Amino acid sequence: MFKNYTITLTTFSPVFIGDGIQISKKDCLYLSNERKVYIMDNMKLFNGIRKAGLLKQYENFLMDSSQRNFSVFTRNNSIPLNDVKKWAAYTLPMNDITDINNSRKNGGGSDNILSFIKDKFGCPYIPGSSLKGALRTVIQNAVCIEGNKDSMAGIRKNIETEVFEKRPKYLLSTEKKLSENLFHTLNRKEEKKSDMLNDAFAGFRVSDSLPLDVSSLILCQKIDRHPDGRDISLPIKRECIKPGTKIEFQLEIDTDMMDISADEIIRYVQVVFDEYEETFLDEFNDDNIVYCDCNAPIVIGGGTGYVSKTSVYSLYKEKSDAVKTVQKIMIDTTSTKKQRDPHKHYEDTKIHRISPHIRKLTRYDGILYDMGICNIEIKAVK
Repeated sequence: MFKNYTITLTTFSPVFIGDGIQISKKDCLYLSNERKVYIMDNMKLFNGIRKAGLLKQYENFLMDSSQRNFSVFTRNNSIPLNDVKKWAAYTLPMNDITDINNSRKNGGGSDNILSFIKDKFGCPYIPGSSLKGALRTVIQNAVCIEGNKDSMAGIRKNIETEVFEKRPKYLLSTEKKLSENLFHTLNRKEEKKSDMLNDAFAGFRVSDSLPLDVSSLILCQKIDRHPDGRDISLPIKRECIKPGTKIEFQLEIDTDMMDISADEIIRYVQVVFDEYEETFLDEFNDDNIVYCDCNAPIVIGGGTGYVSKTSVYSLYKEKSDAVKTVQKIMIDTTSTKKQRDPHKHYEDTKIHRISPHIRKLTRYDGILYDMGICNIEIKAVK
């Protein structure tokens, strides 16, 4: 039996879903007096440069290893600003970017921008796989939070004792084992339970979102909050969907494969976010961070941090045991050949009482937000 639903995400805070592309500072125009950045349309840019007879100069500019901004090229070649603006595909407000006239070394500067995923028409959207992955994590964590912790002893021991070798494979087998225990219930390939044919989530299908207008995009800067309340603005800028944006998806559930209702999903979302607040967010000074008052808040997208993407905390009865385990993971995965534990995670259990010890923030319209929080609504399609 199939049940169909409409899912509506309403962004409470900025959301980032990257497409792996960086918009070079040679492909955009930062105008500090307007507090805007103009993202160039490649075809309009090329045609404009060609008509101005500046192709050779532009080629030299692109090959210049000094990494100058596009505004330097326009000034040096006396291109009227109004002409350059016409070459833009869209603009991003940058009212909340720190020190945009300073160098990268000083925490600001006209750095490359991490691009938001867009469809072939240039419209931002959220892939169904991103939302499905977020919901899978939520359901997995909720089942672990409410389940028998003693039955998870083997999973915990595997995490605690695994020796780090290579980051991509670290804890991968344990993650698969946890997922297999919880969701591989279909018995479509009985001789191999780990086969994806047995995964109940094969019956949980989420469409890509409807496309959004580029006016829903804003420019956001990465801000790290430490447990003592210090905020560090980093020279990492992302295209994000702005708060208050509604994003619509379609959900189809084959109840013969995965018998779960919309109400159950919403309850799981609430359980997991409550746990997220209690075990992680509440350990930080929350001065000036806007409080999330959503009915069913879910964390989605990039730049949201380790805890929102993983299940380690949900596996433990005692938070202190979870902190100790995550601390080990942080030290293992951030250490280099030259330096052991460069981010001082050894302090996580002794001083901070939380691991990792960074809360991922950004600023919009002068207000600090946790990254990637949306309210989720699920309504049956009649």
